[in-house]
Amino acid sequence: MPSLFSRYRHCQLCTKHGVRADVARWMMLFVVFLLTNWFASLCCCQQATAQVRYYRPPVRYVPRYSNPVPRYQSFPKRYKVVPGSVLPQSFGSQNFRRLVPTPAVRPQVPTPAVRPRLPISNAQGNQPSNTRPGGESTPPESYVASPGFKPKSIYPRIAGDYEKQKAILISVCELLPTHEDVLVELVNACQGHITVGILVNDRKQLIEATRVLMKQDREYDHVKFYNVELDTIWLRDFGPRIGELENGKAVSFDFLYEGTRPRDEKLPKAWSKLTGERYHAVPWTMQGGNLLFNGRGLALTTNRIFKDNHIQFKDLLPGTDPVAEARQMVTQEFKKNCNLEEIVILEPLRNEATRHVDMFAAFVAHDHVVVASLDRNADPVNASLLDRNVKRLENVMVDGKPLKVTRIPTPARQGKFWSTFTNVIFANDLVILPSFNDNPRDYVERAVAVYKSILPDHTIKVINTTTLKKLEGSVHCMSINVPEFAKLPPKYLSLAKSIAWVKKGTPSSKKTKSTKSISTNTTLAR
Repeated sequence: MPSLFSRYRHCQLCTKHGVRADVARWMMLFVVFLLTNWFASLCCCQQATAQVRYYRPPVRYVPRYSNPVPRYQSFPKRYKVVPGSVLPQSFGSQNFRRLVPTPAVRPQVPTPAVRPRLPISNAQGNQPSNTRPGGESTPPESYVASPGFKPKSIYPRIAGDYEKQKAILISVCELLPTHEDVLVELVNACQGHITVGILVNDRKQLIEATRVLMKQDREYDHVKFYNVELDTIWLRDFGPRIGELENGKAVSFDFLYEGTRPRDEKLPKAWSKLTGERYHAVPWTMQGGNLLFNGRGLALTTNRIFKDNHIQFKDLLPGTDPVAEARQMVTQEFKKNCNLEEIVILEPLRNEATRHVDMFAAFVAHDHVVVASLDRNADPVNASLLDRNVKRLENVMVDGKPLKVTRIPTPARQGKFWSTFTNVIFANDLVILPSFNDNPRDYVERAVAVYKSILPDHTIKVINTTTLKKLEGSVHCMSINVPEFAKLPPKYLSLAKSIAWVKKGTPSSKKTKSTKSISTNTTLAR
């Protein structure tokens, strides 16, 4: 059979340039080799890009800004779902489930040609500070939505932390054995004030928690155990926000959480099934520590809400600012889903990992908020930032009057670790105040005095949370308030029964079908 490249022996071009047939053959093979390698590398690049796009970090040390897994709800066929459309407001029903843009969706929303940016301070008549300490100009970080959405009724309303409570919930999935002192101090502080619901993953955690409380040689009639599987202890971030309907019943609001902790993400729906209450899924990302409610249609958050709910538009009219439009849309959607009259966007603390509002603010009444204050000599940047936040809050109107703002002195940060006196637990007539060993004593005494002057009928108890310092969270972050109008699951195990069961000699190492492997003792950071 003649050679594949035999025709090149008589090629006029090769003859003209004096190229032999065998050299031409090798040149052709080299060209084919280069083209093959180029095509193979192109395919590999596309595959690598796809892997990077859908990569999820491991459960340990989860970044705070990871995108959530989109959660889409089913729709009645009679509704045509279009981004930006409005469906009937029927909380807890099929009609209320909407497909709204998430980080994985690029919506196309009809907007006016030009819509100016509106910082909160501008809306109230004051000029915002758009320069950094070094003089560099920056765009305004705080926006308010235009008065497009007005709630028809105060209900459904998400209760404030300061209201009458039925119980507080905490998890021991990571508290034991590293942070068992925090668990004991919380249980001791709540005795005689409120019921403490402890969430355990399995029998092993139940036995460990029971033995820790048995060592105290005290009767804890206010402790109840519930079997709910979780990944971390930060219930405030991923747990249900319980609201009240007009008929007095409760509804559990479920915001999107980050997608690497599946058991944490399922808690709101699981709690709704355990209690038999209504469930409302909010298809927008929010960590509970970054959303404070006064129970009367007002909420506080930070501008992290815009980074957690990033929106990209396909087409916009000429002259439209995409950043302003995205922020306008996010703000309006949260107002609609939470039935809010106003949501105030504040600046988060600089060099603080969570960027949550509960690290520097707390509602003590529907018209009264406590805000941290820092020494200007120790931290001038954050001191000025908090002053700007206070000016914005003082311009907010509640019941026709300005919102009351009280400052609470707070120690300056140590490296990246913060002390906070606003990350507290309200438990009926009790306020649980966290403190570290290295907090100056005068700061702690002044914080207690501030709360005592605002809430004279409350008991202020300080607990030591030094072991939680490096986890960048505190007692408010690791708890959930169950309002008085909400239900608790009917199935629980009291501490007395748990102690009796443990004393029977049930070995903790005994493996049964219902016993699951205990999670690692290494605590995940918030």
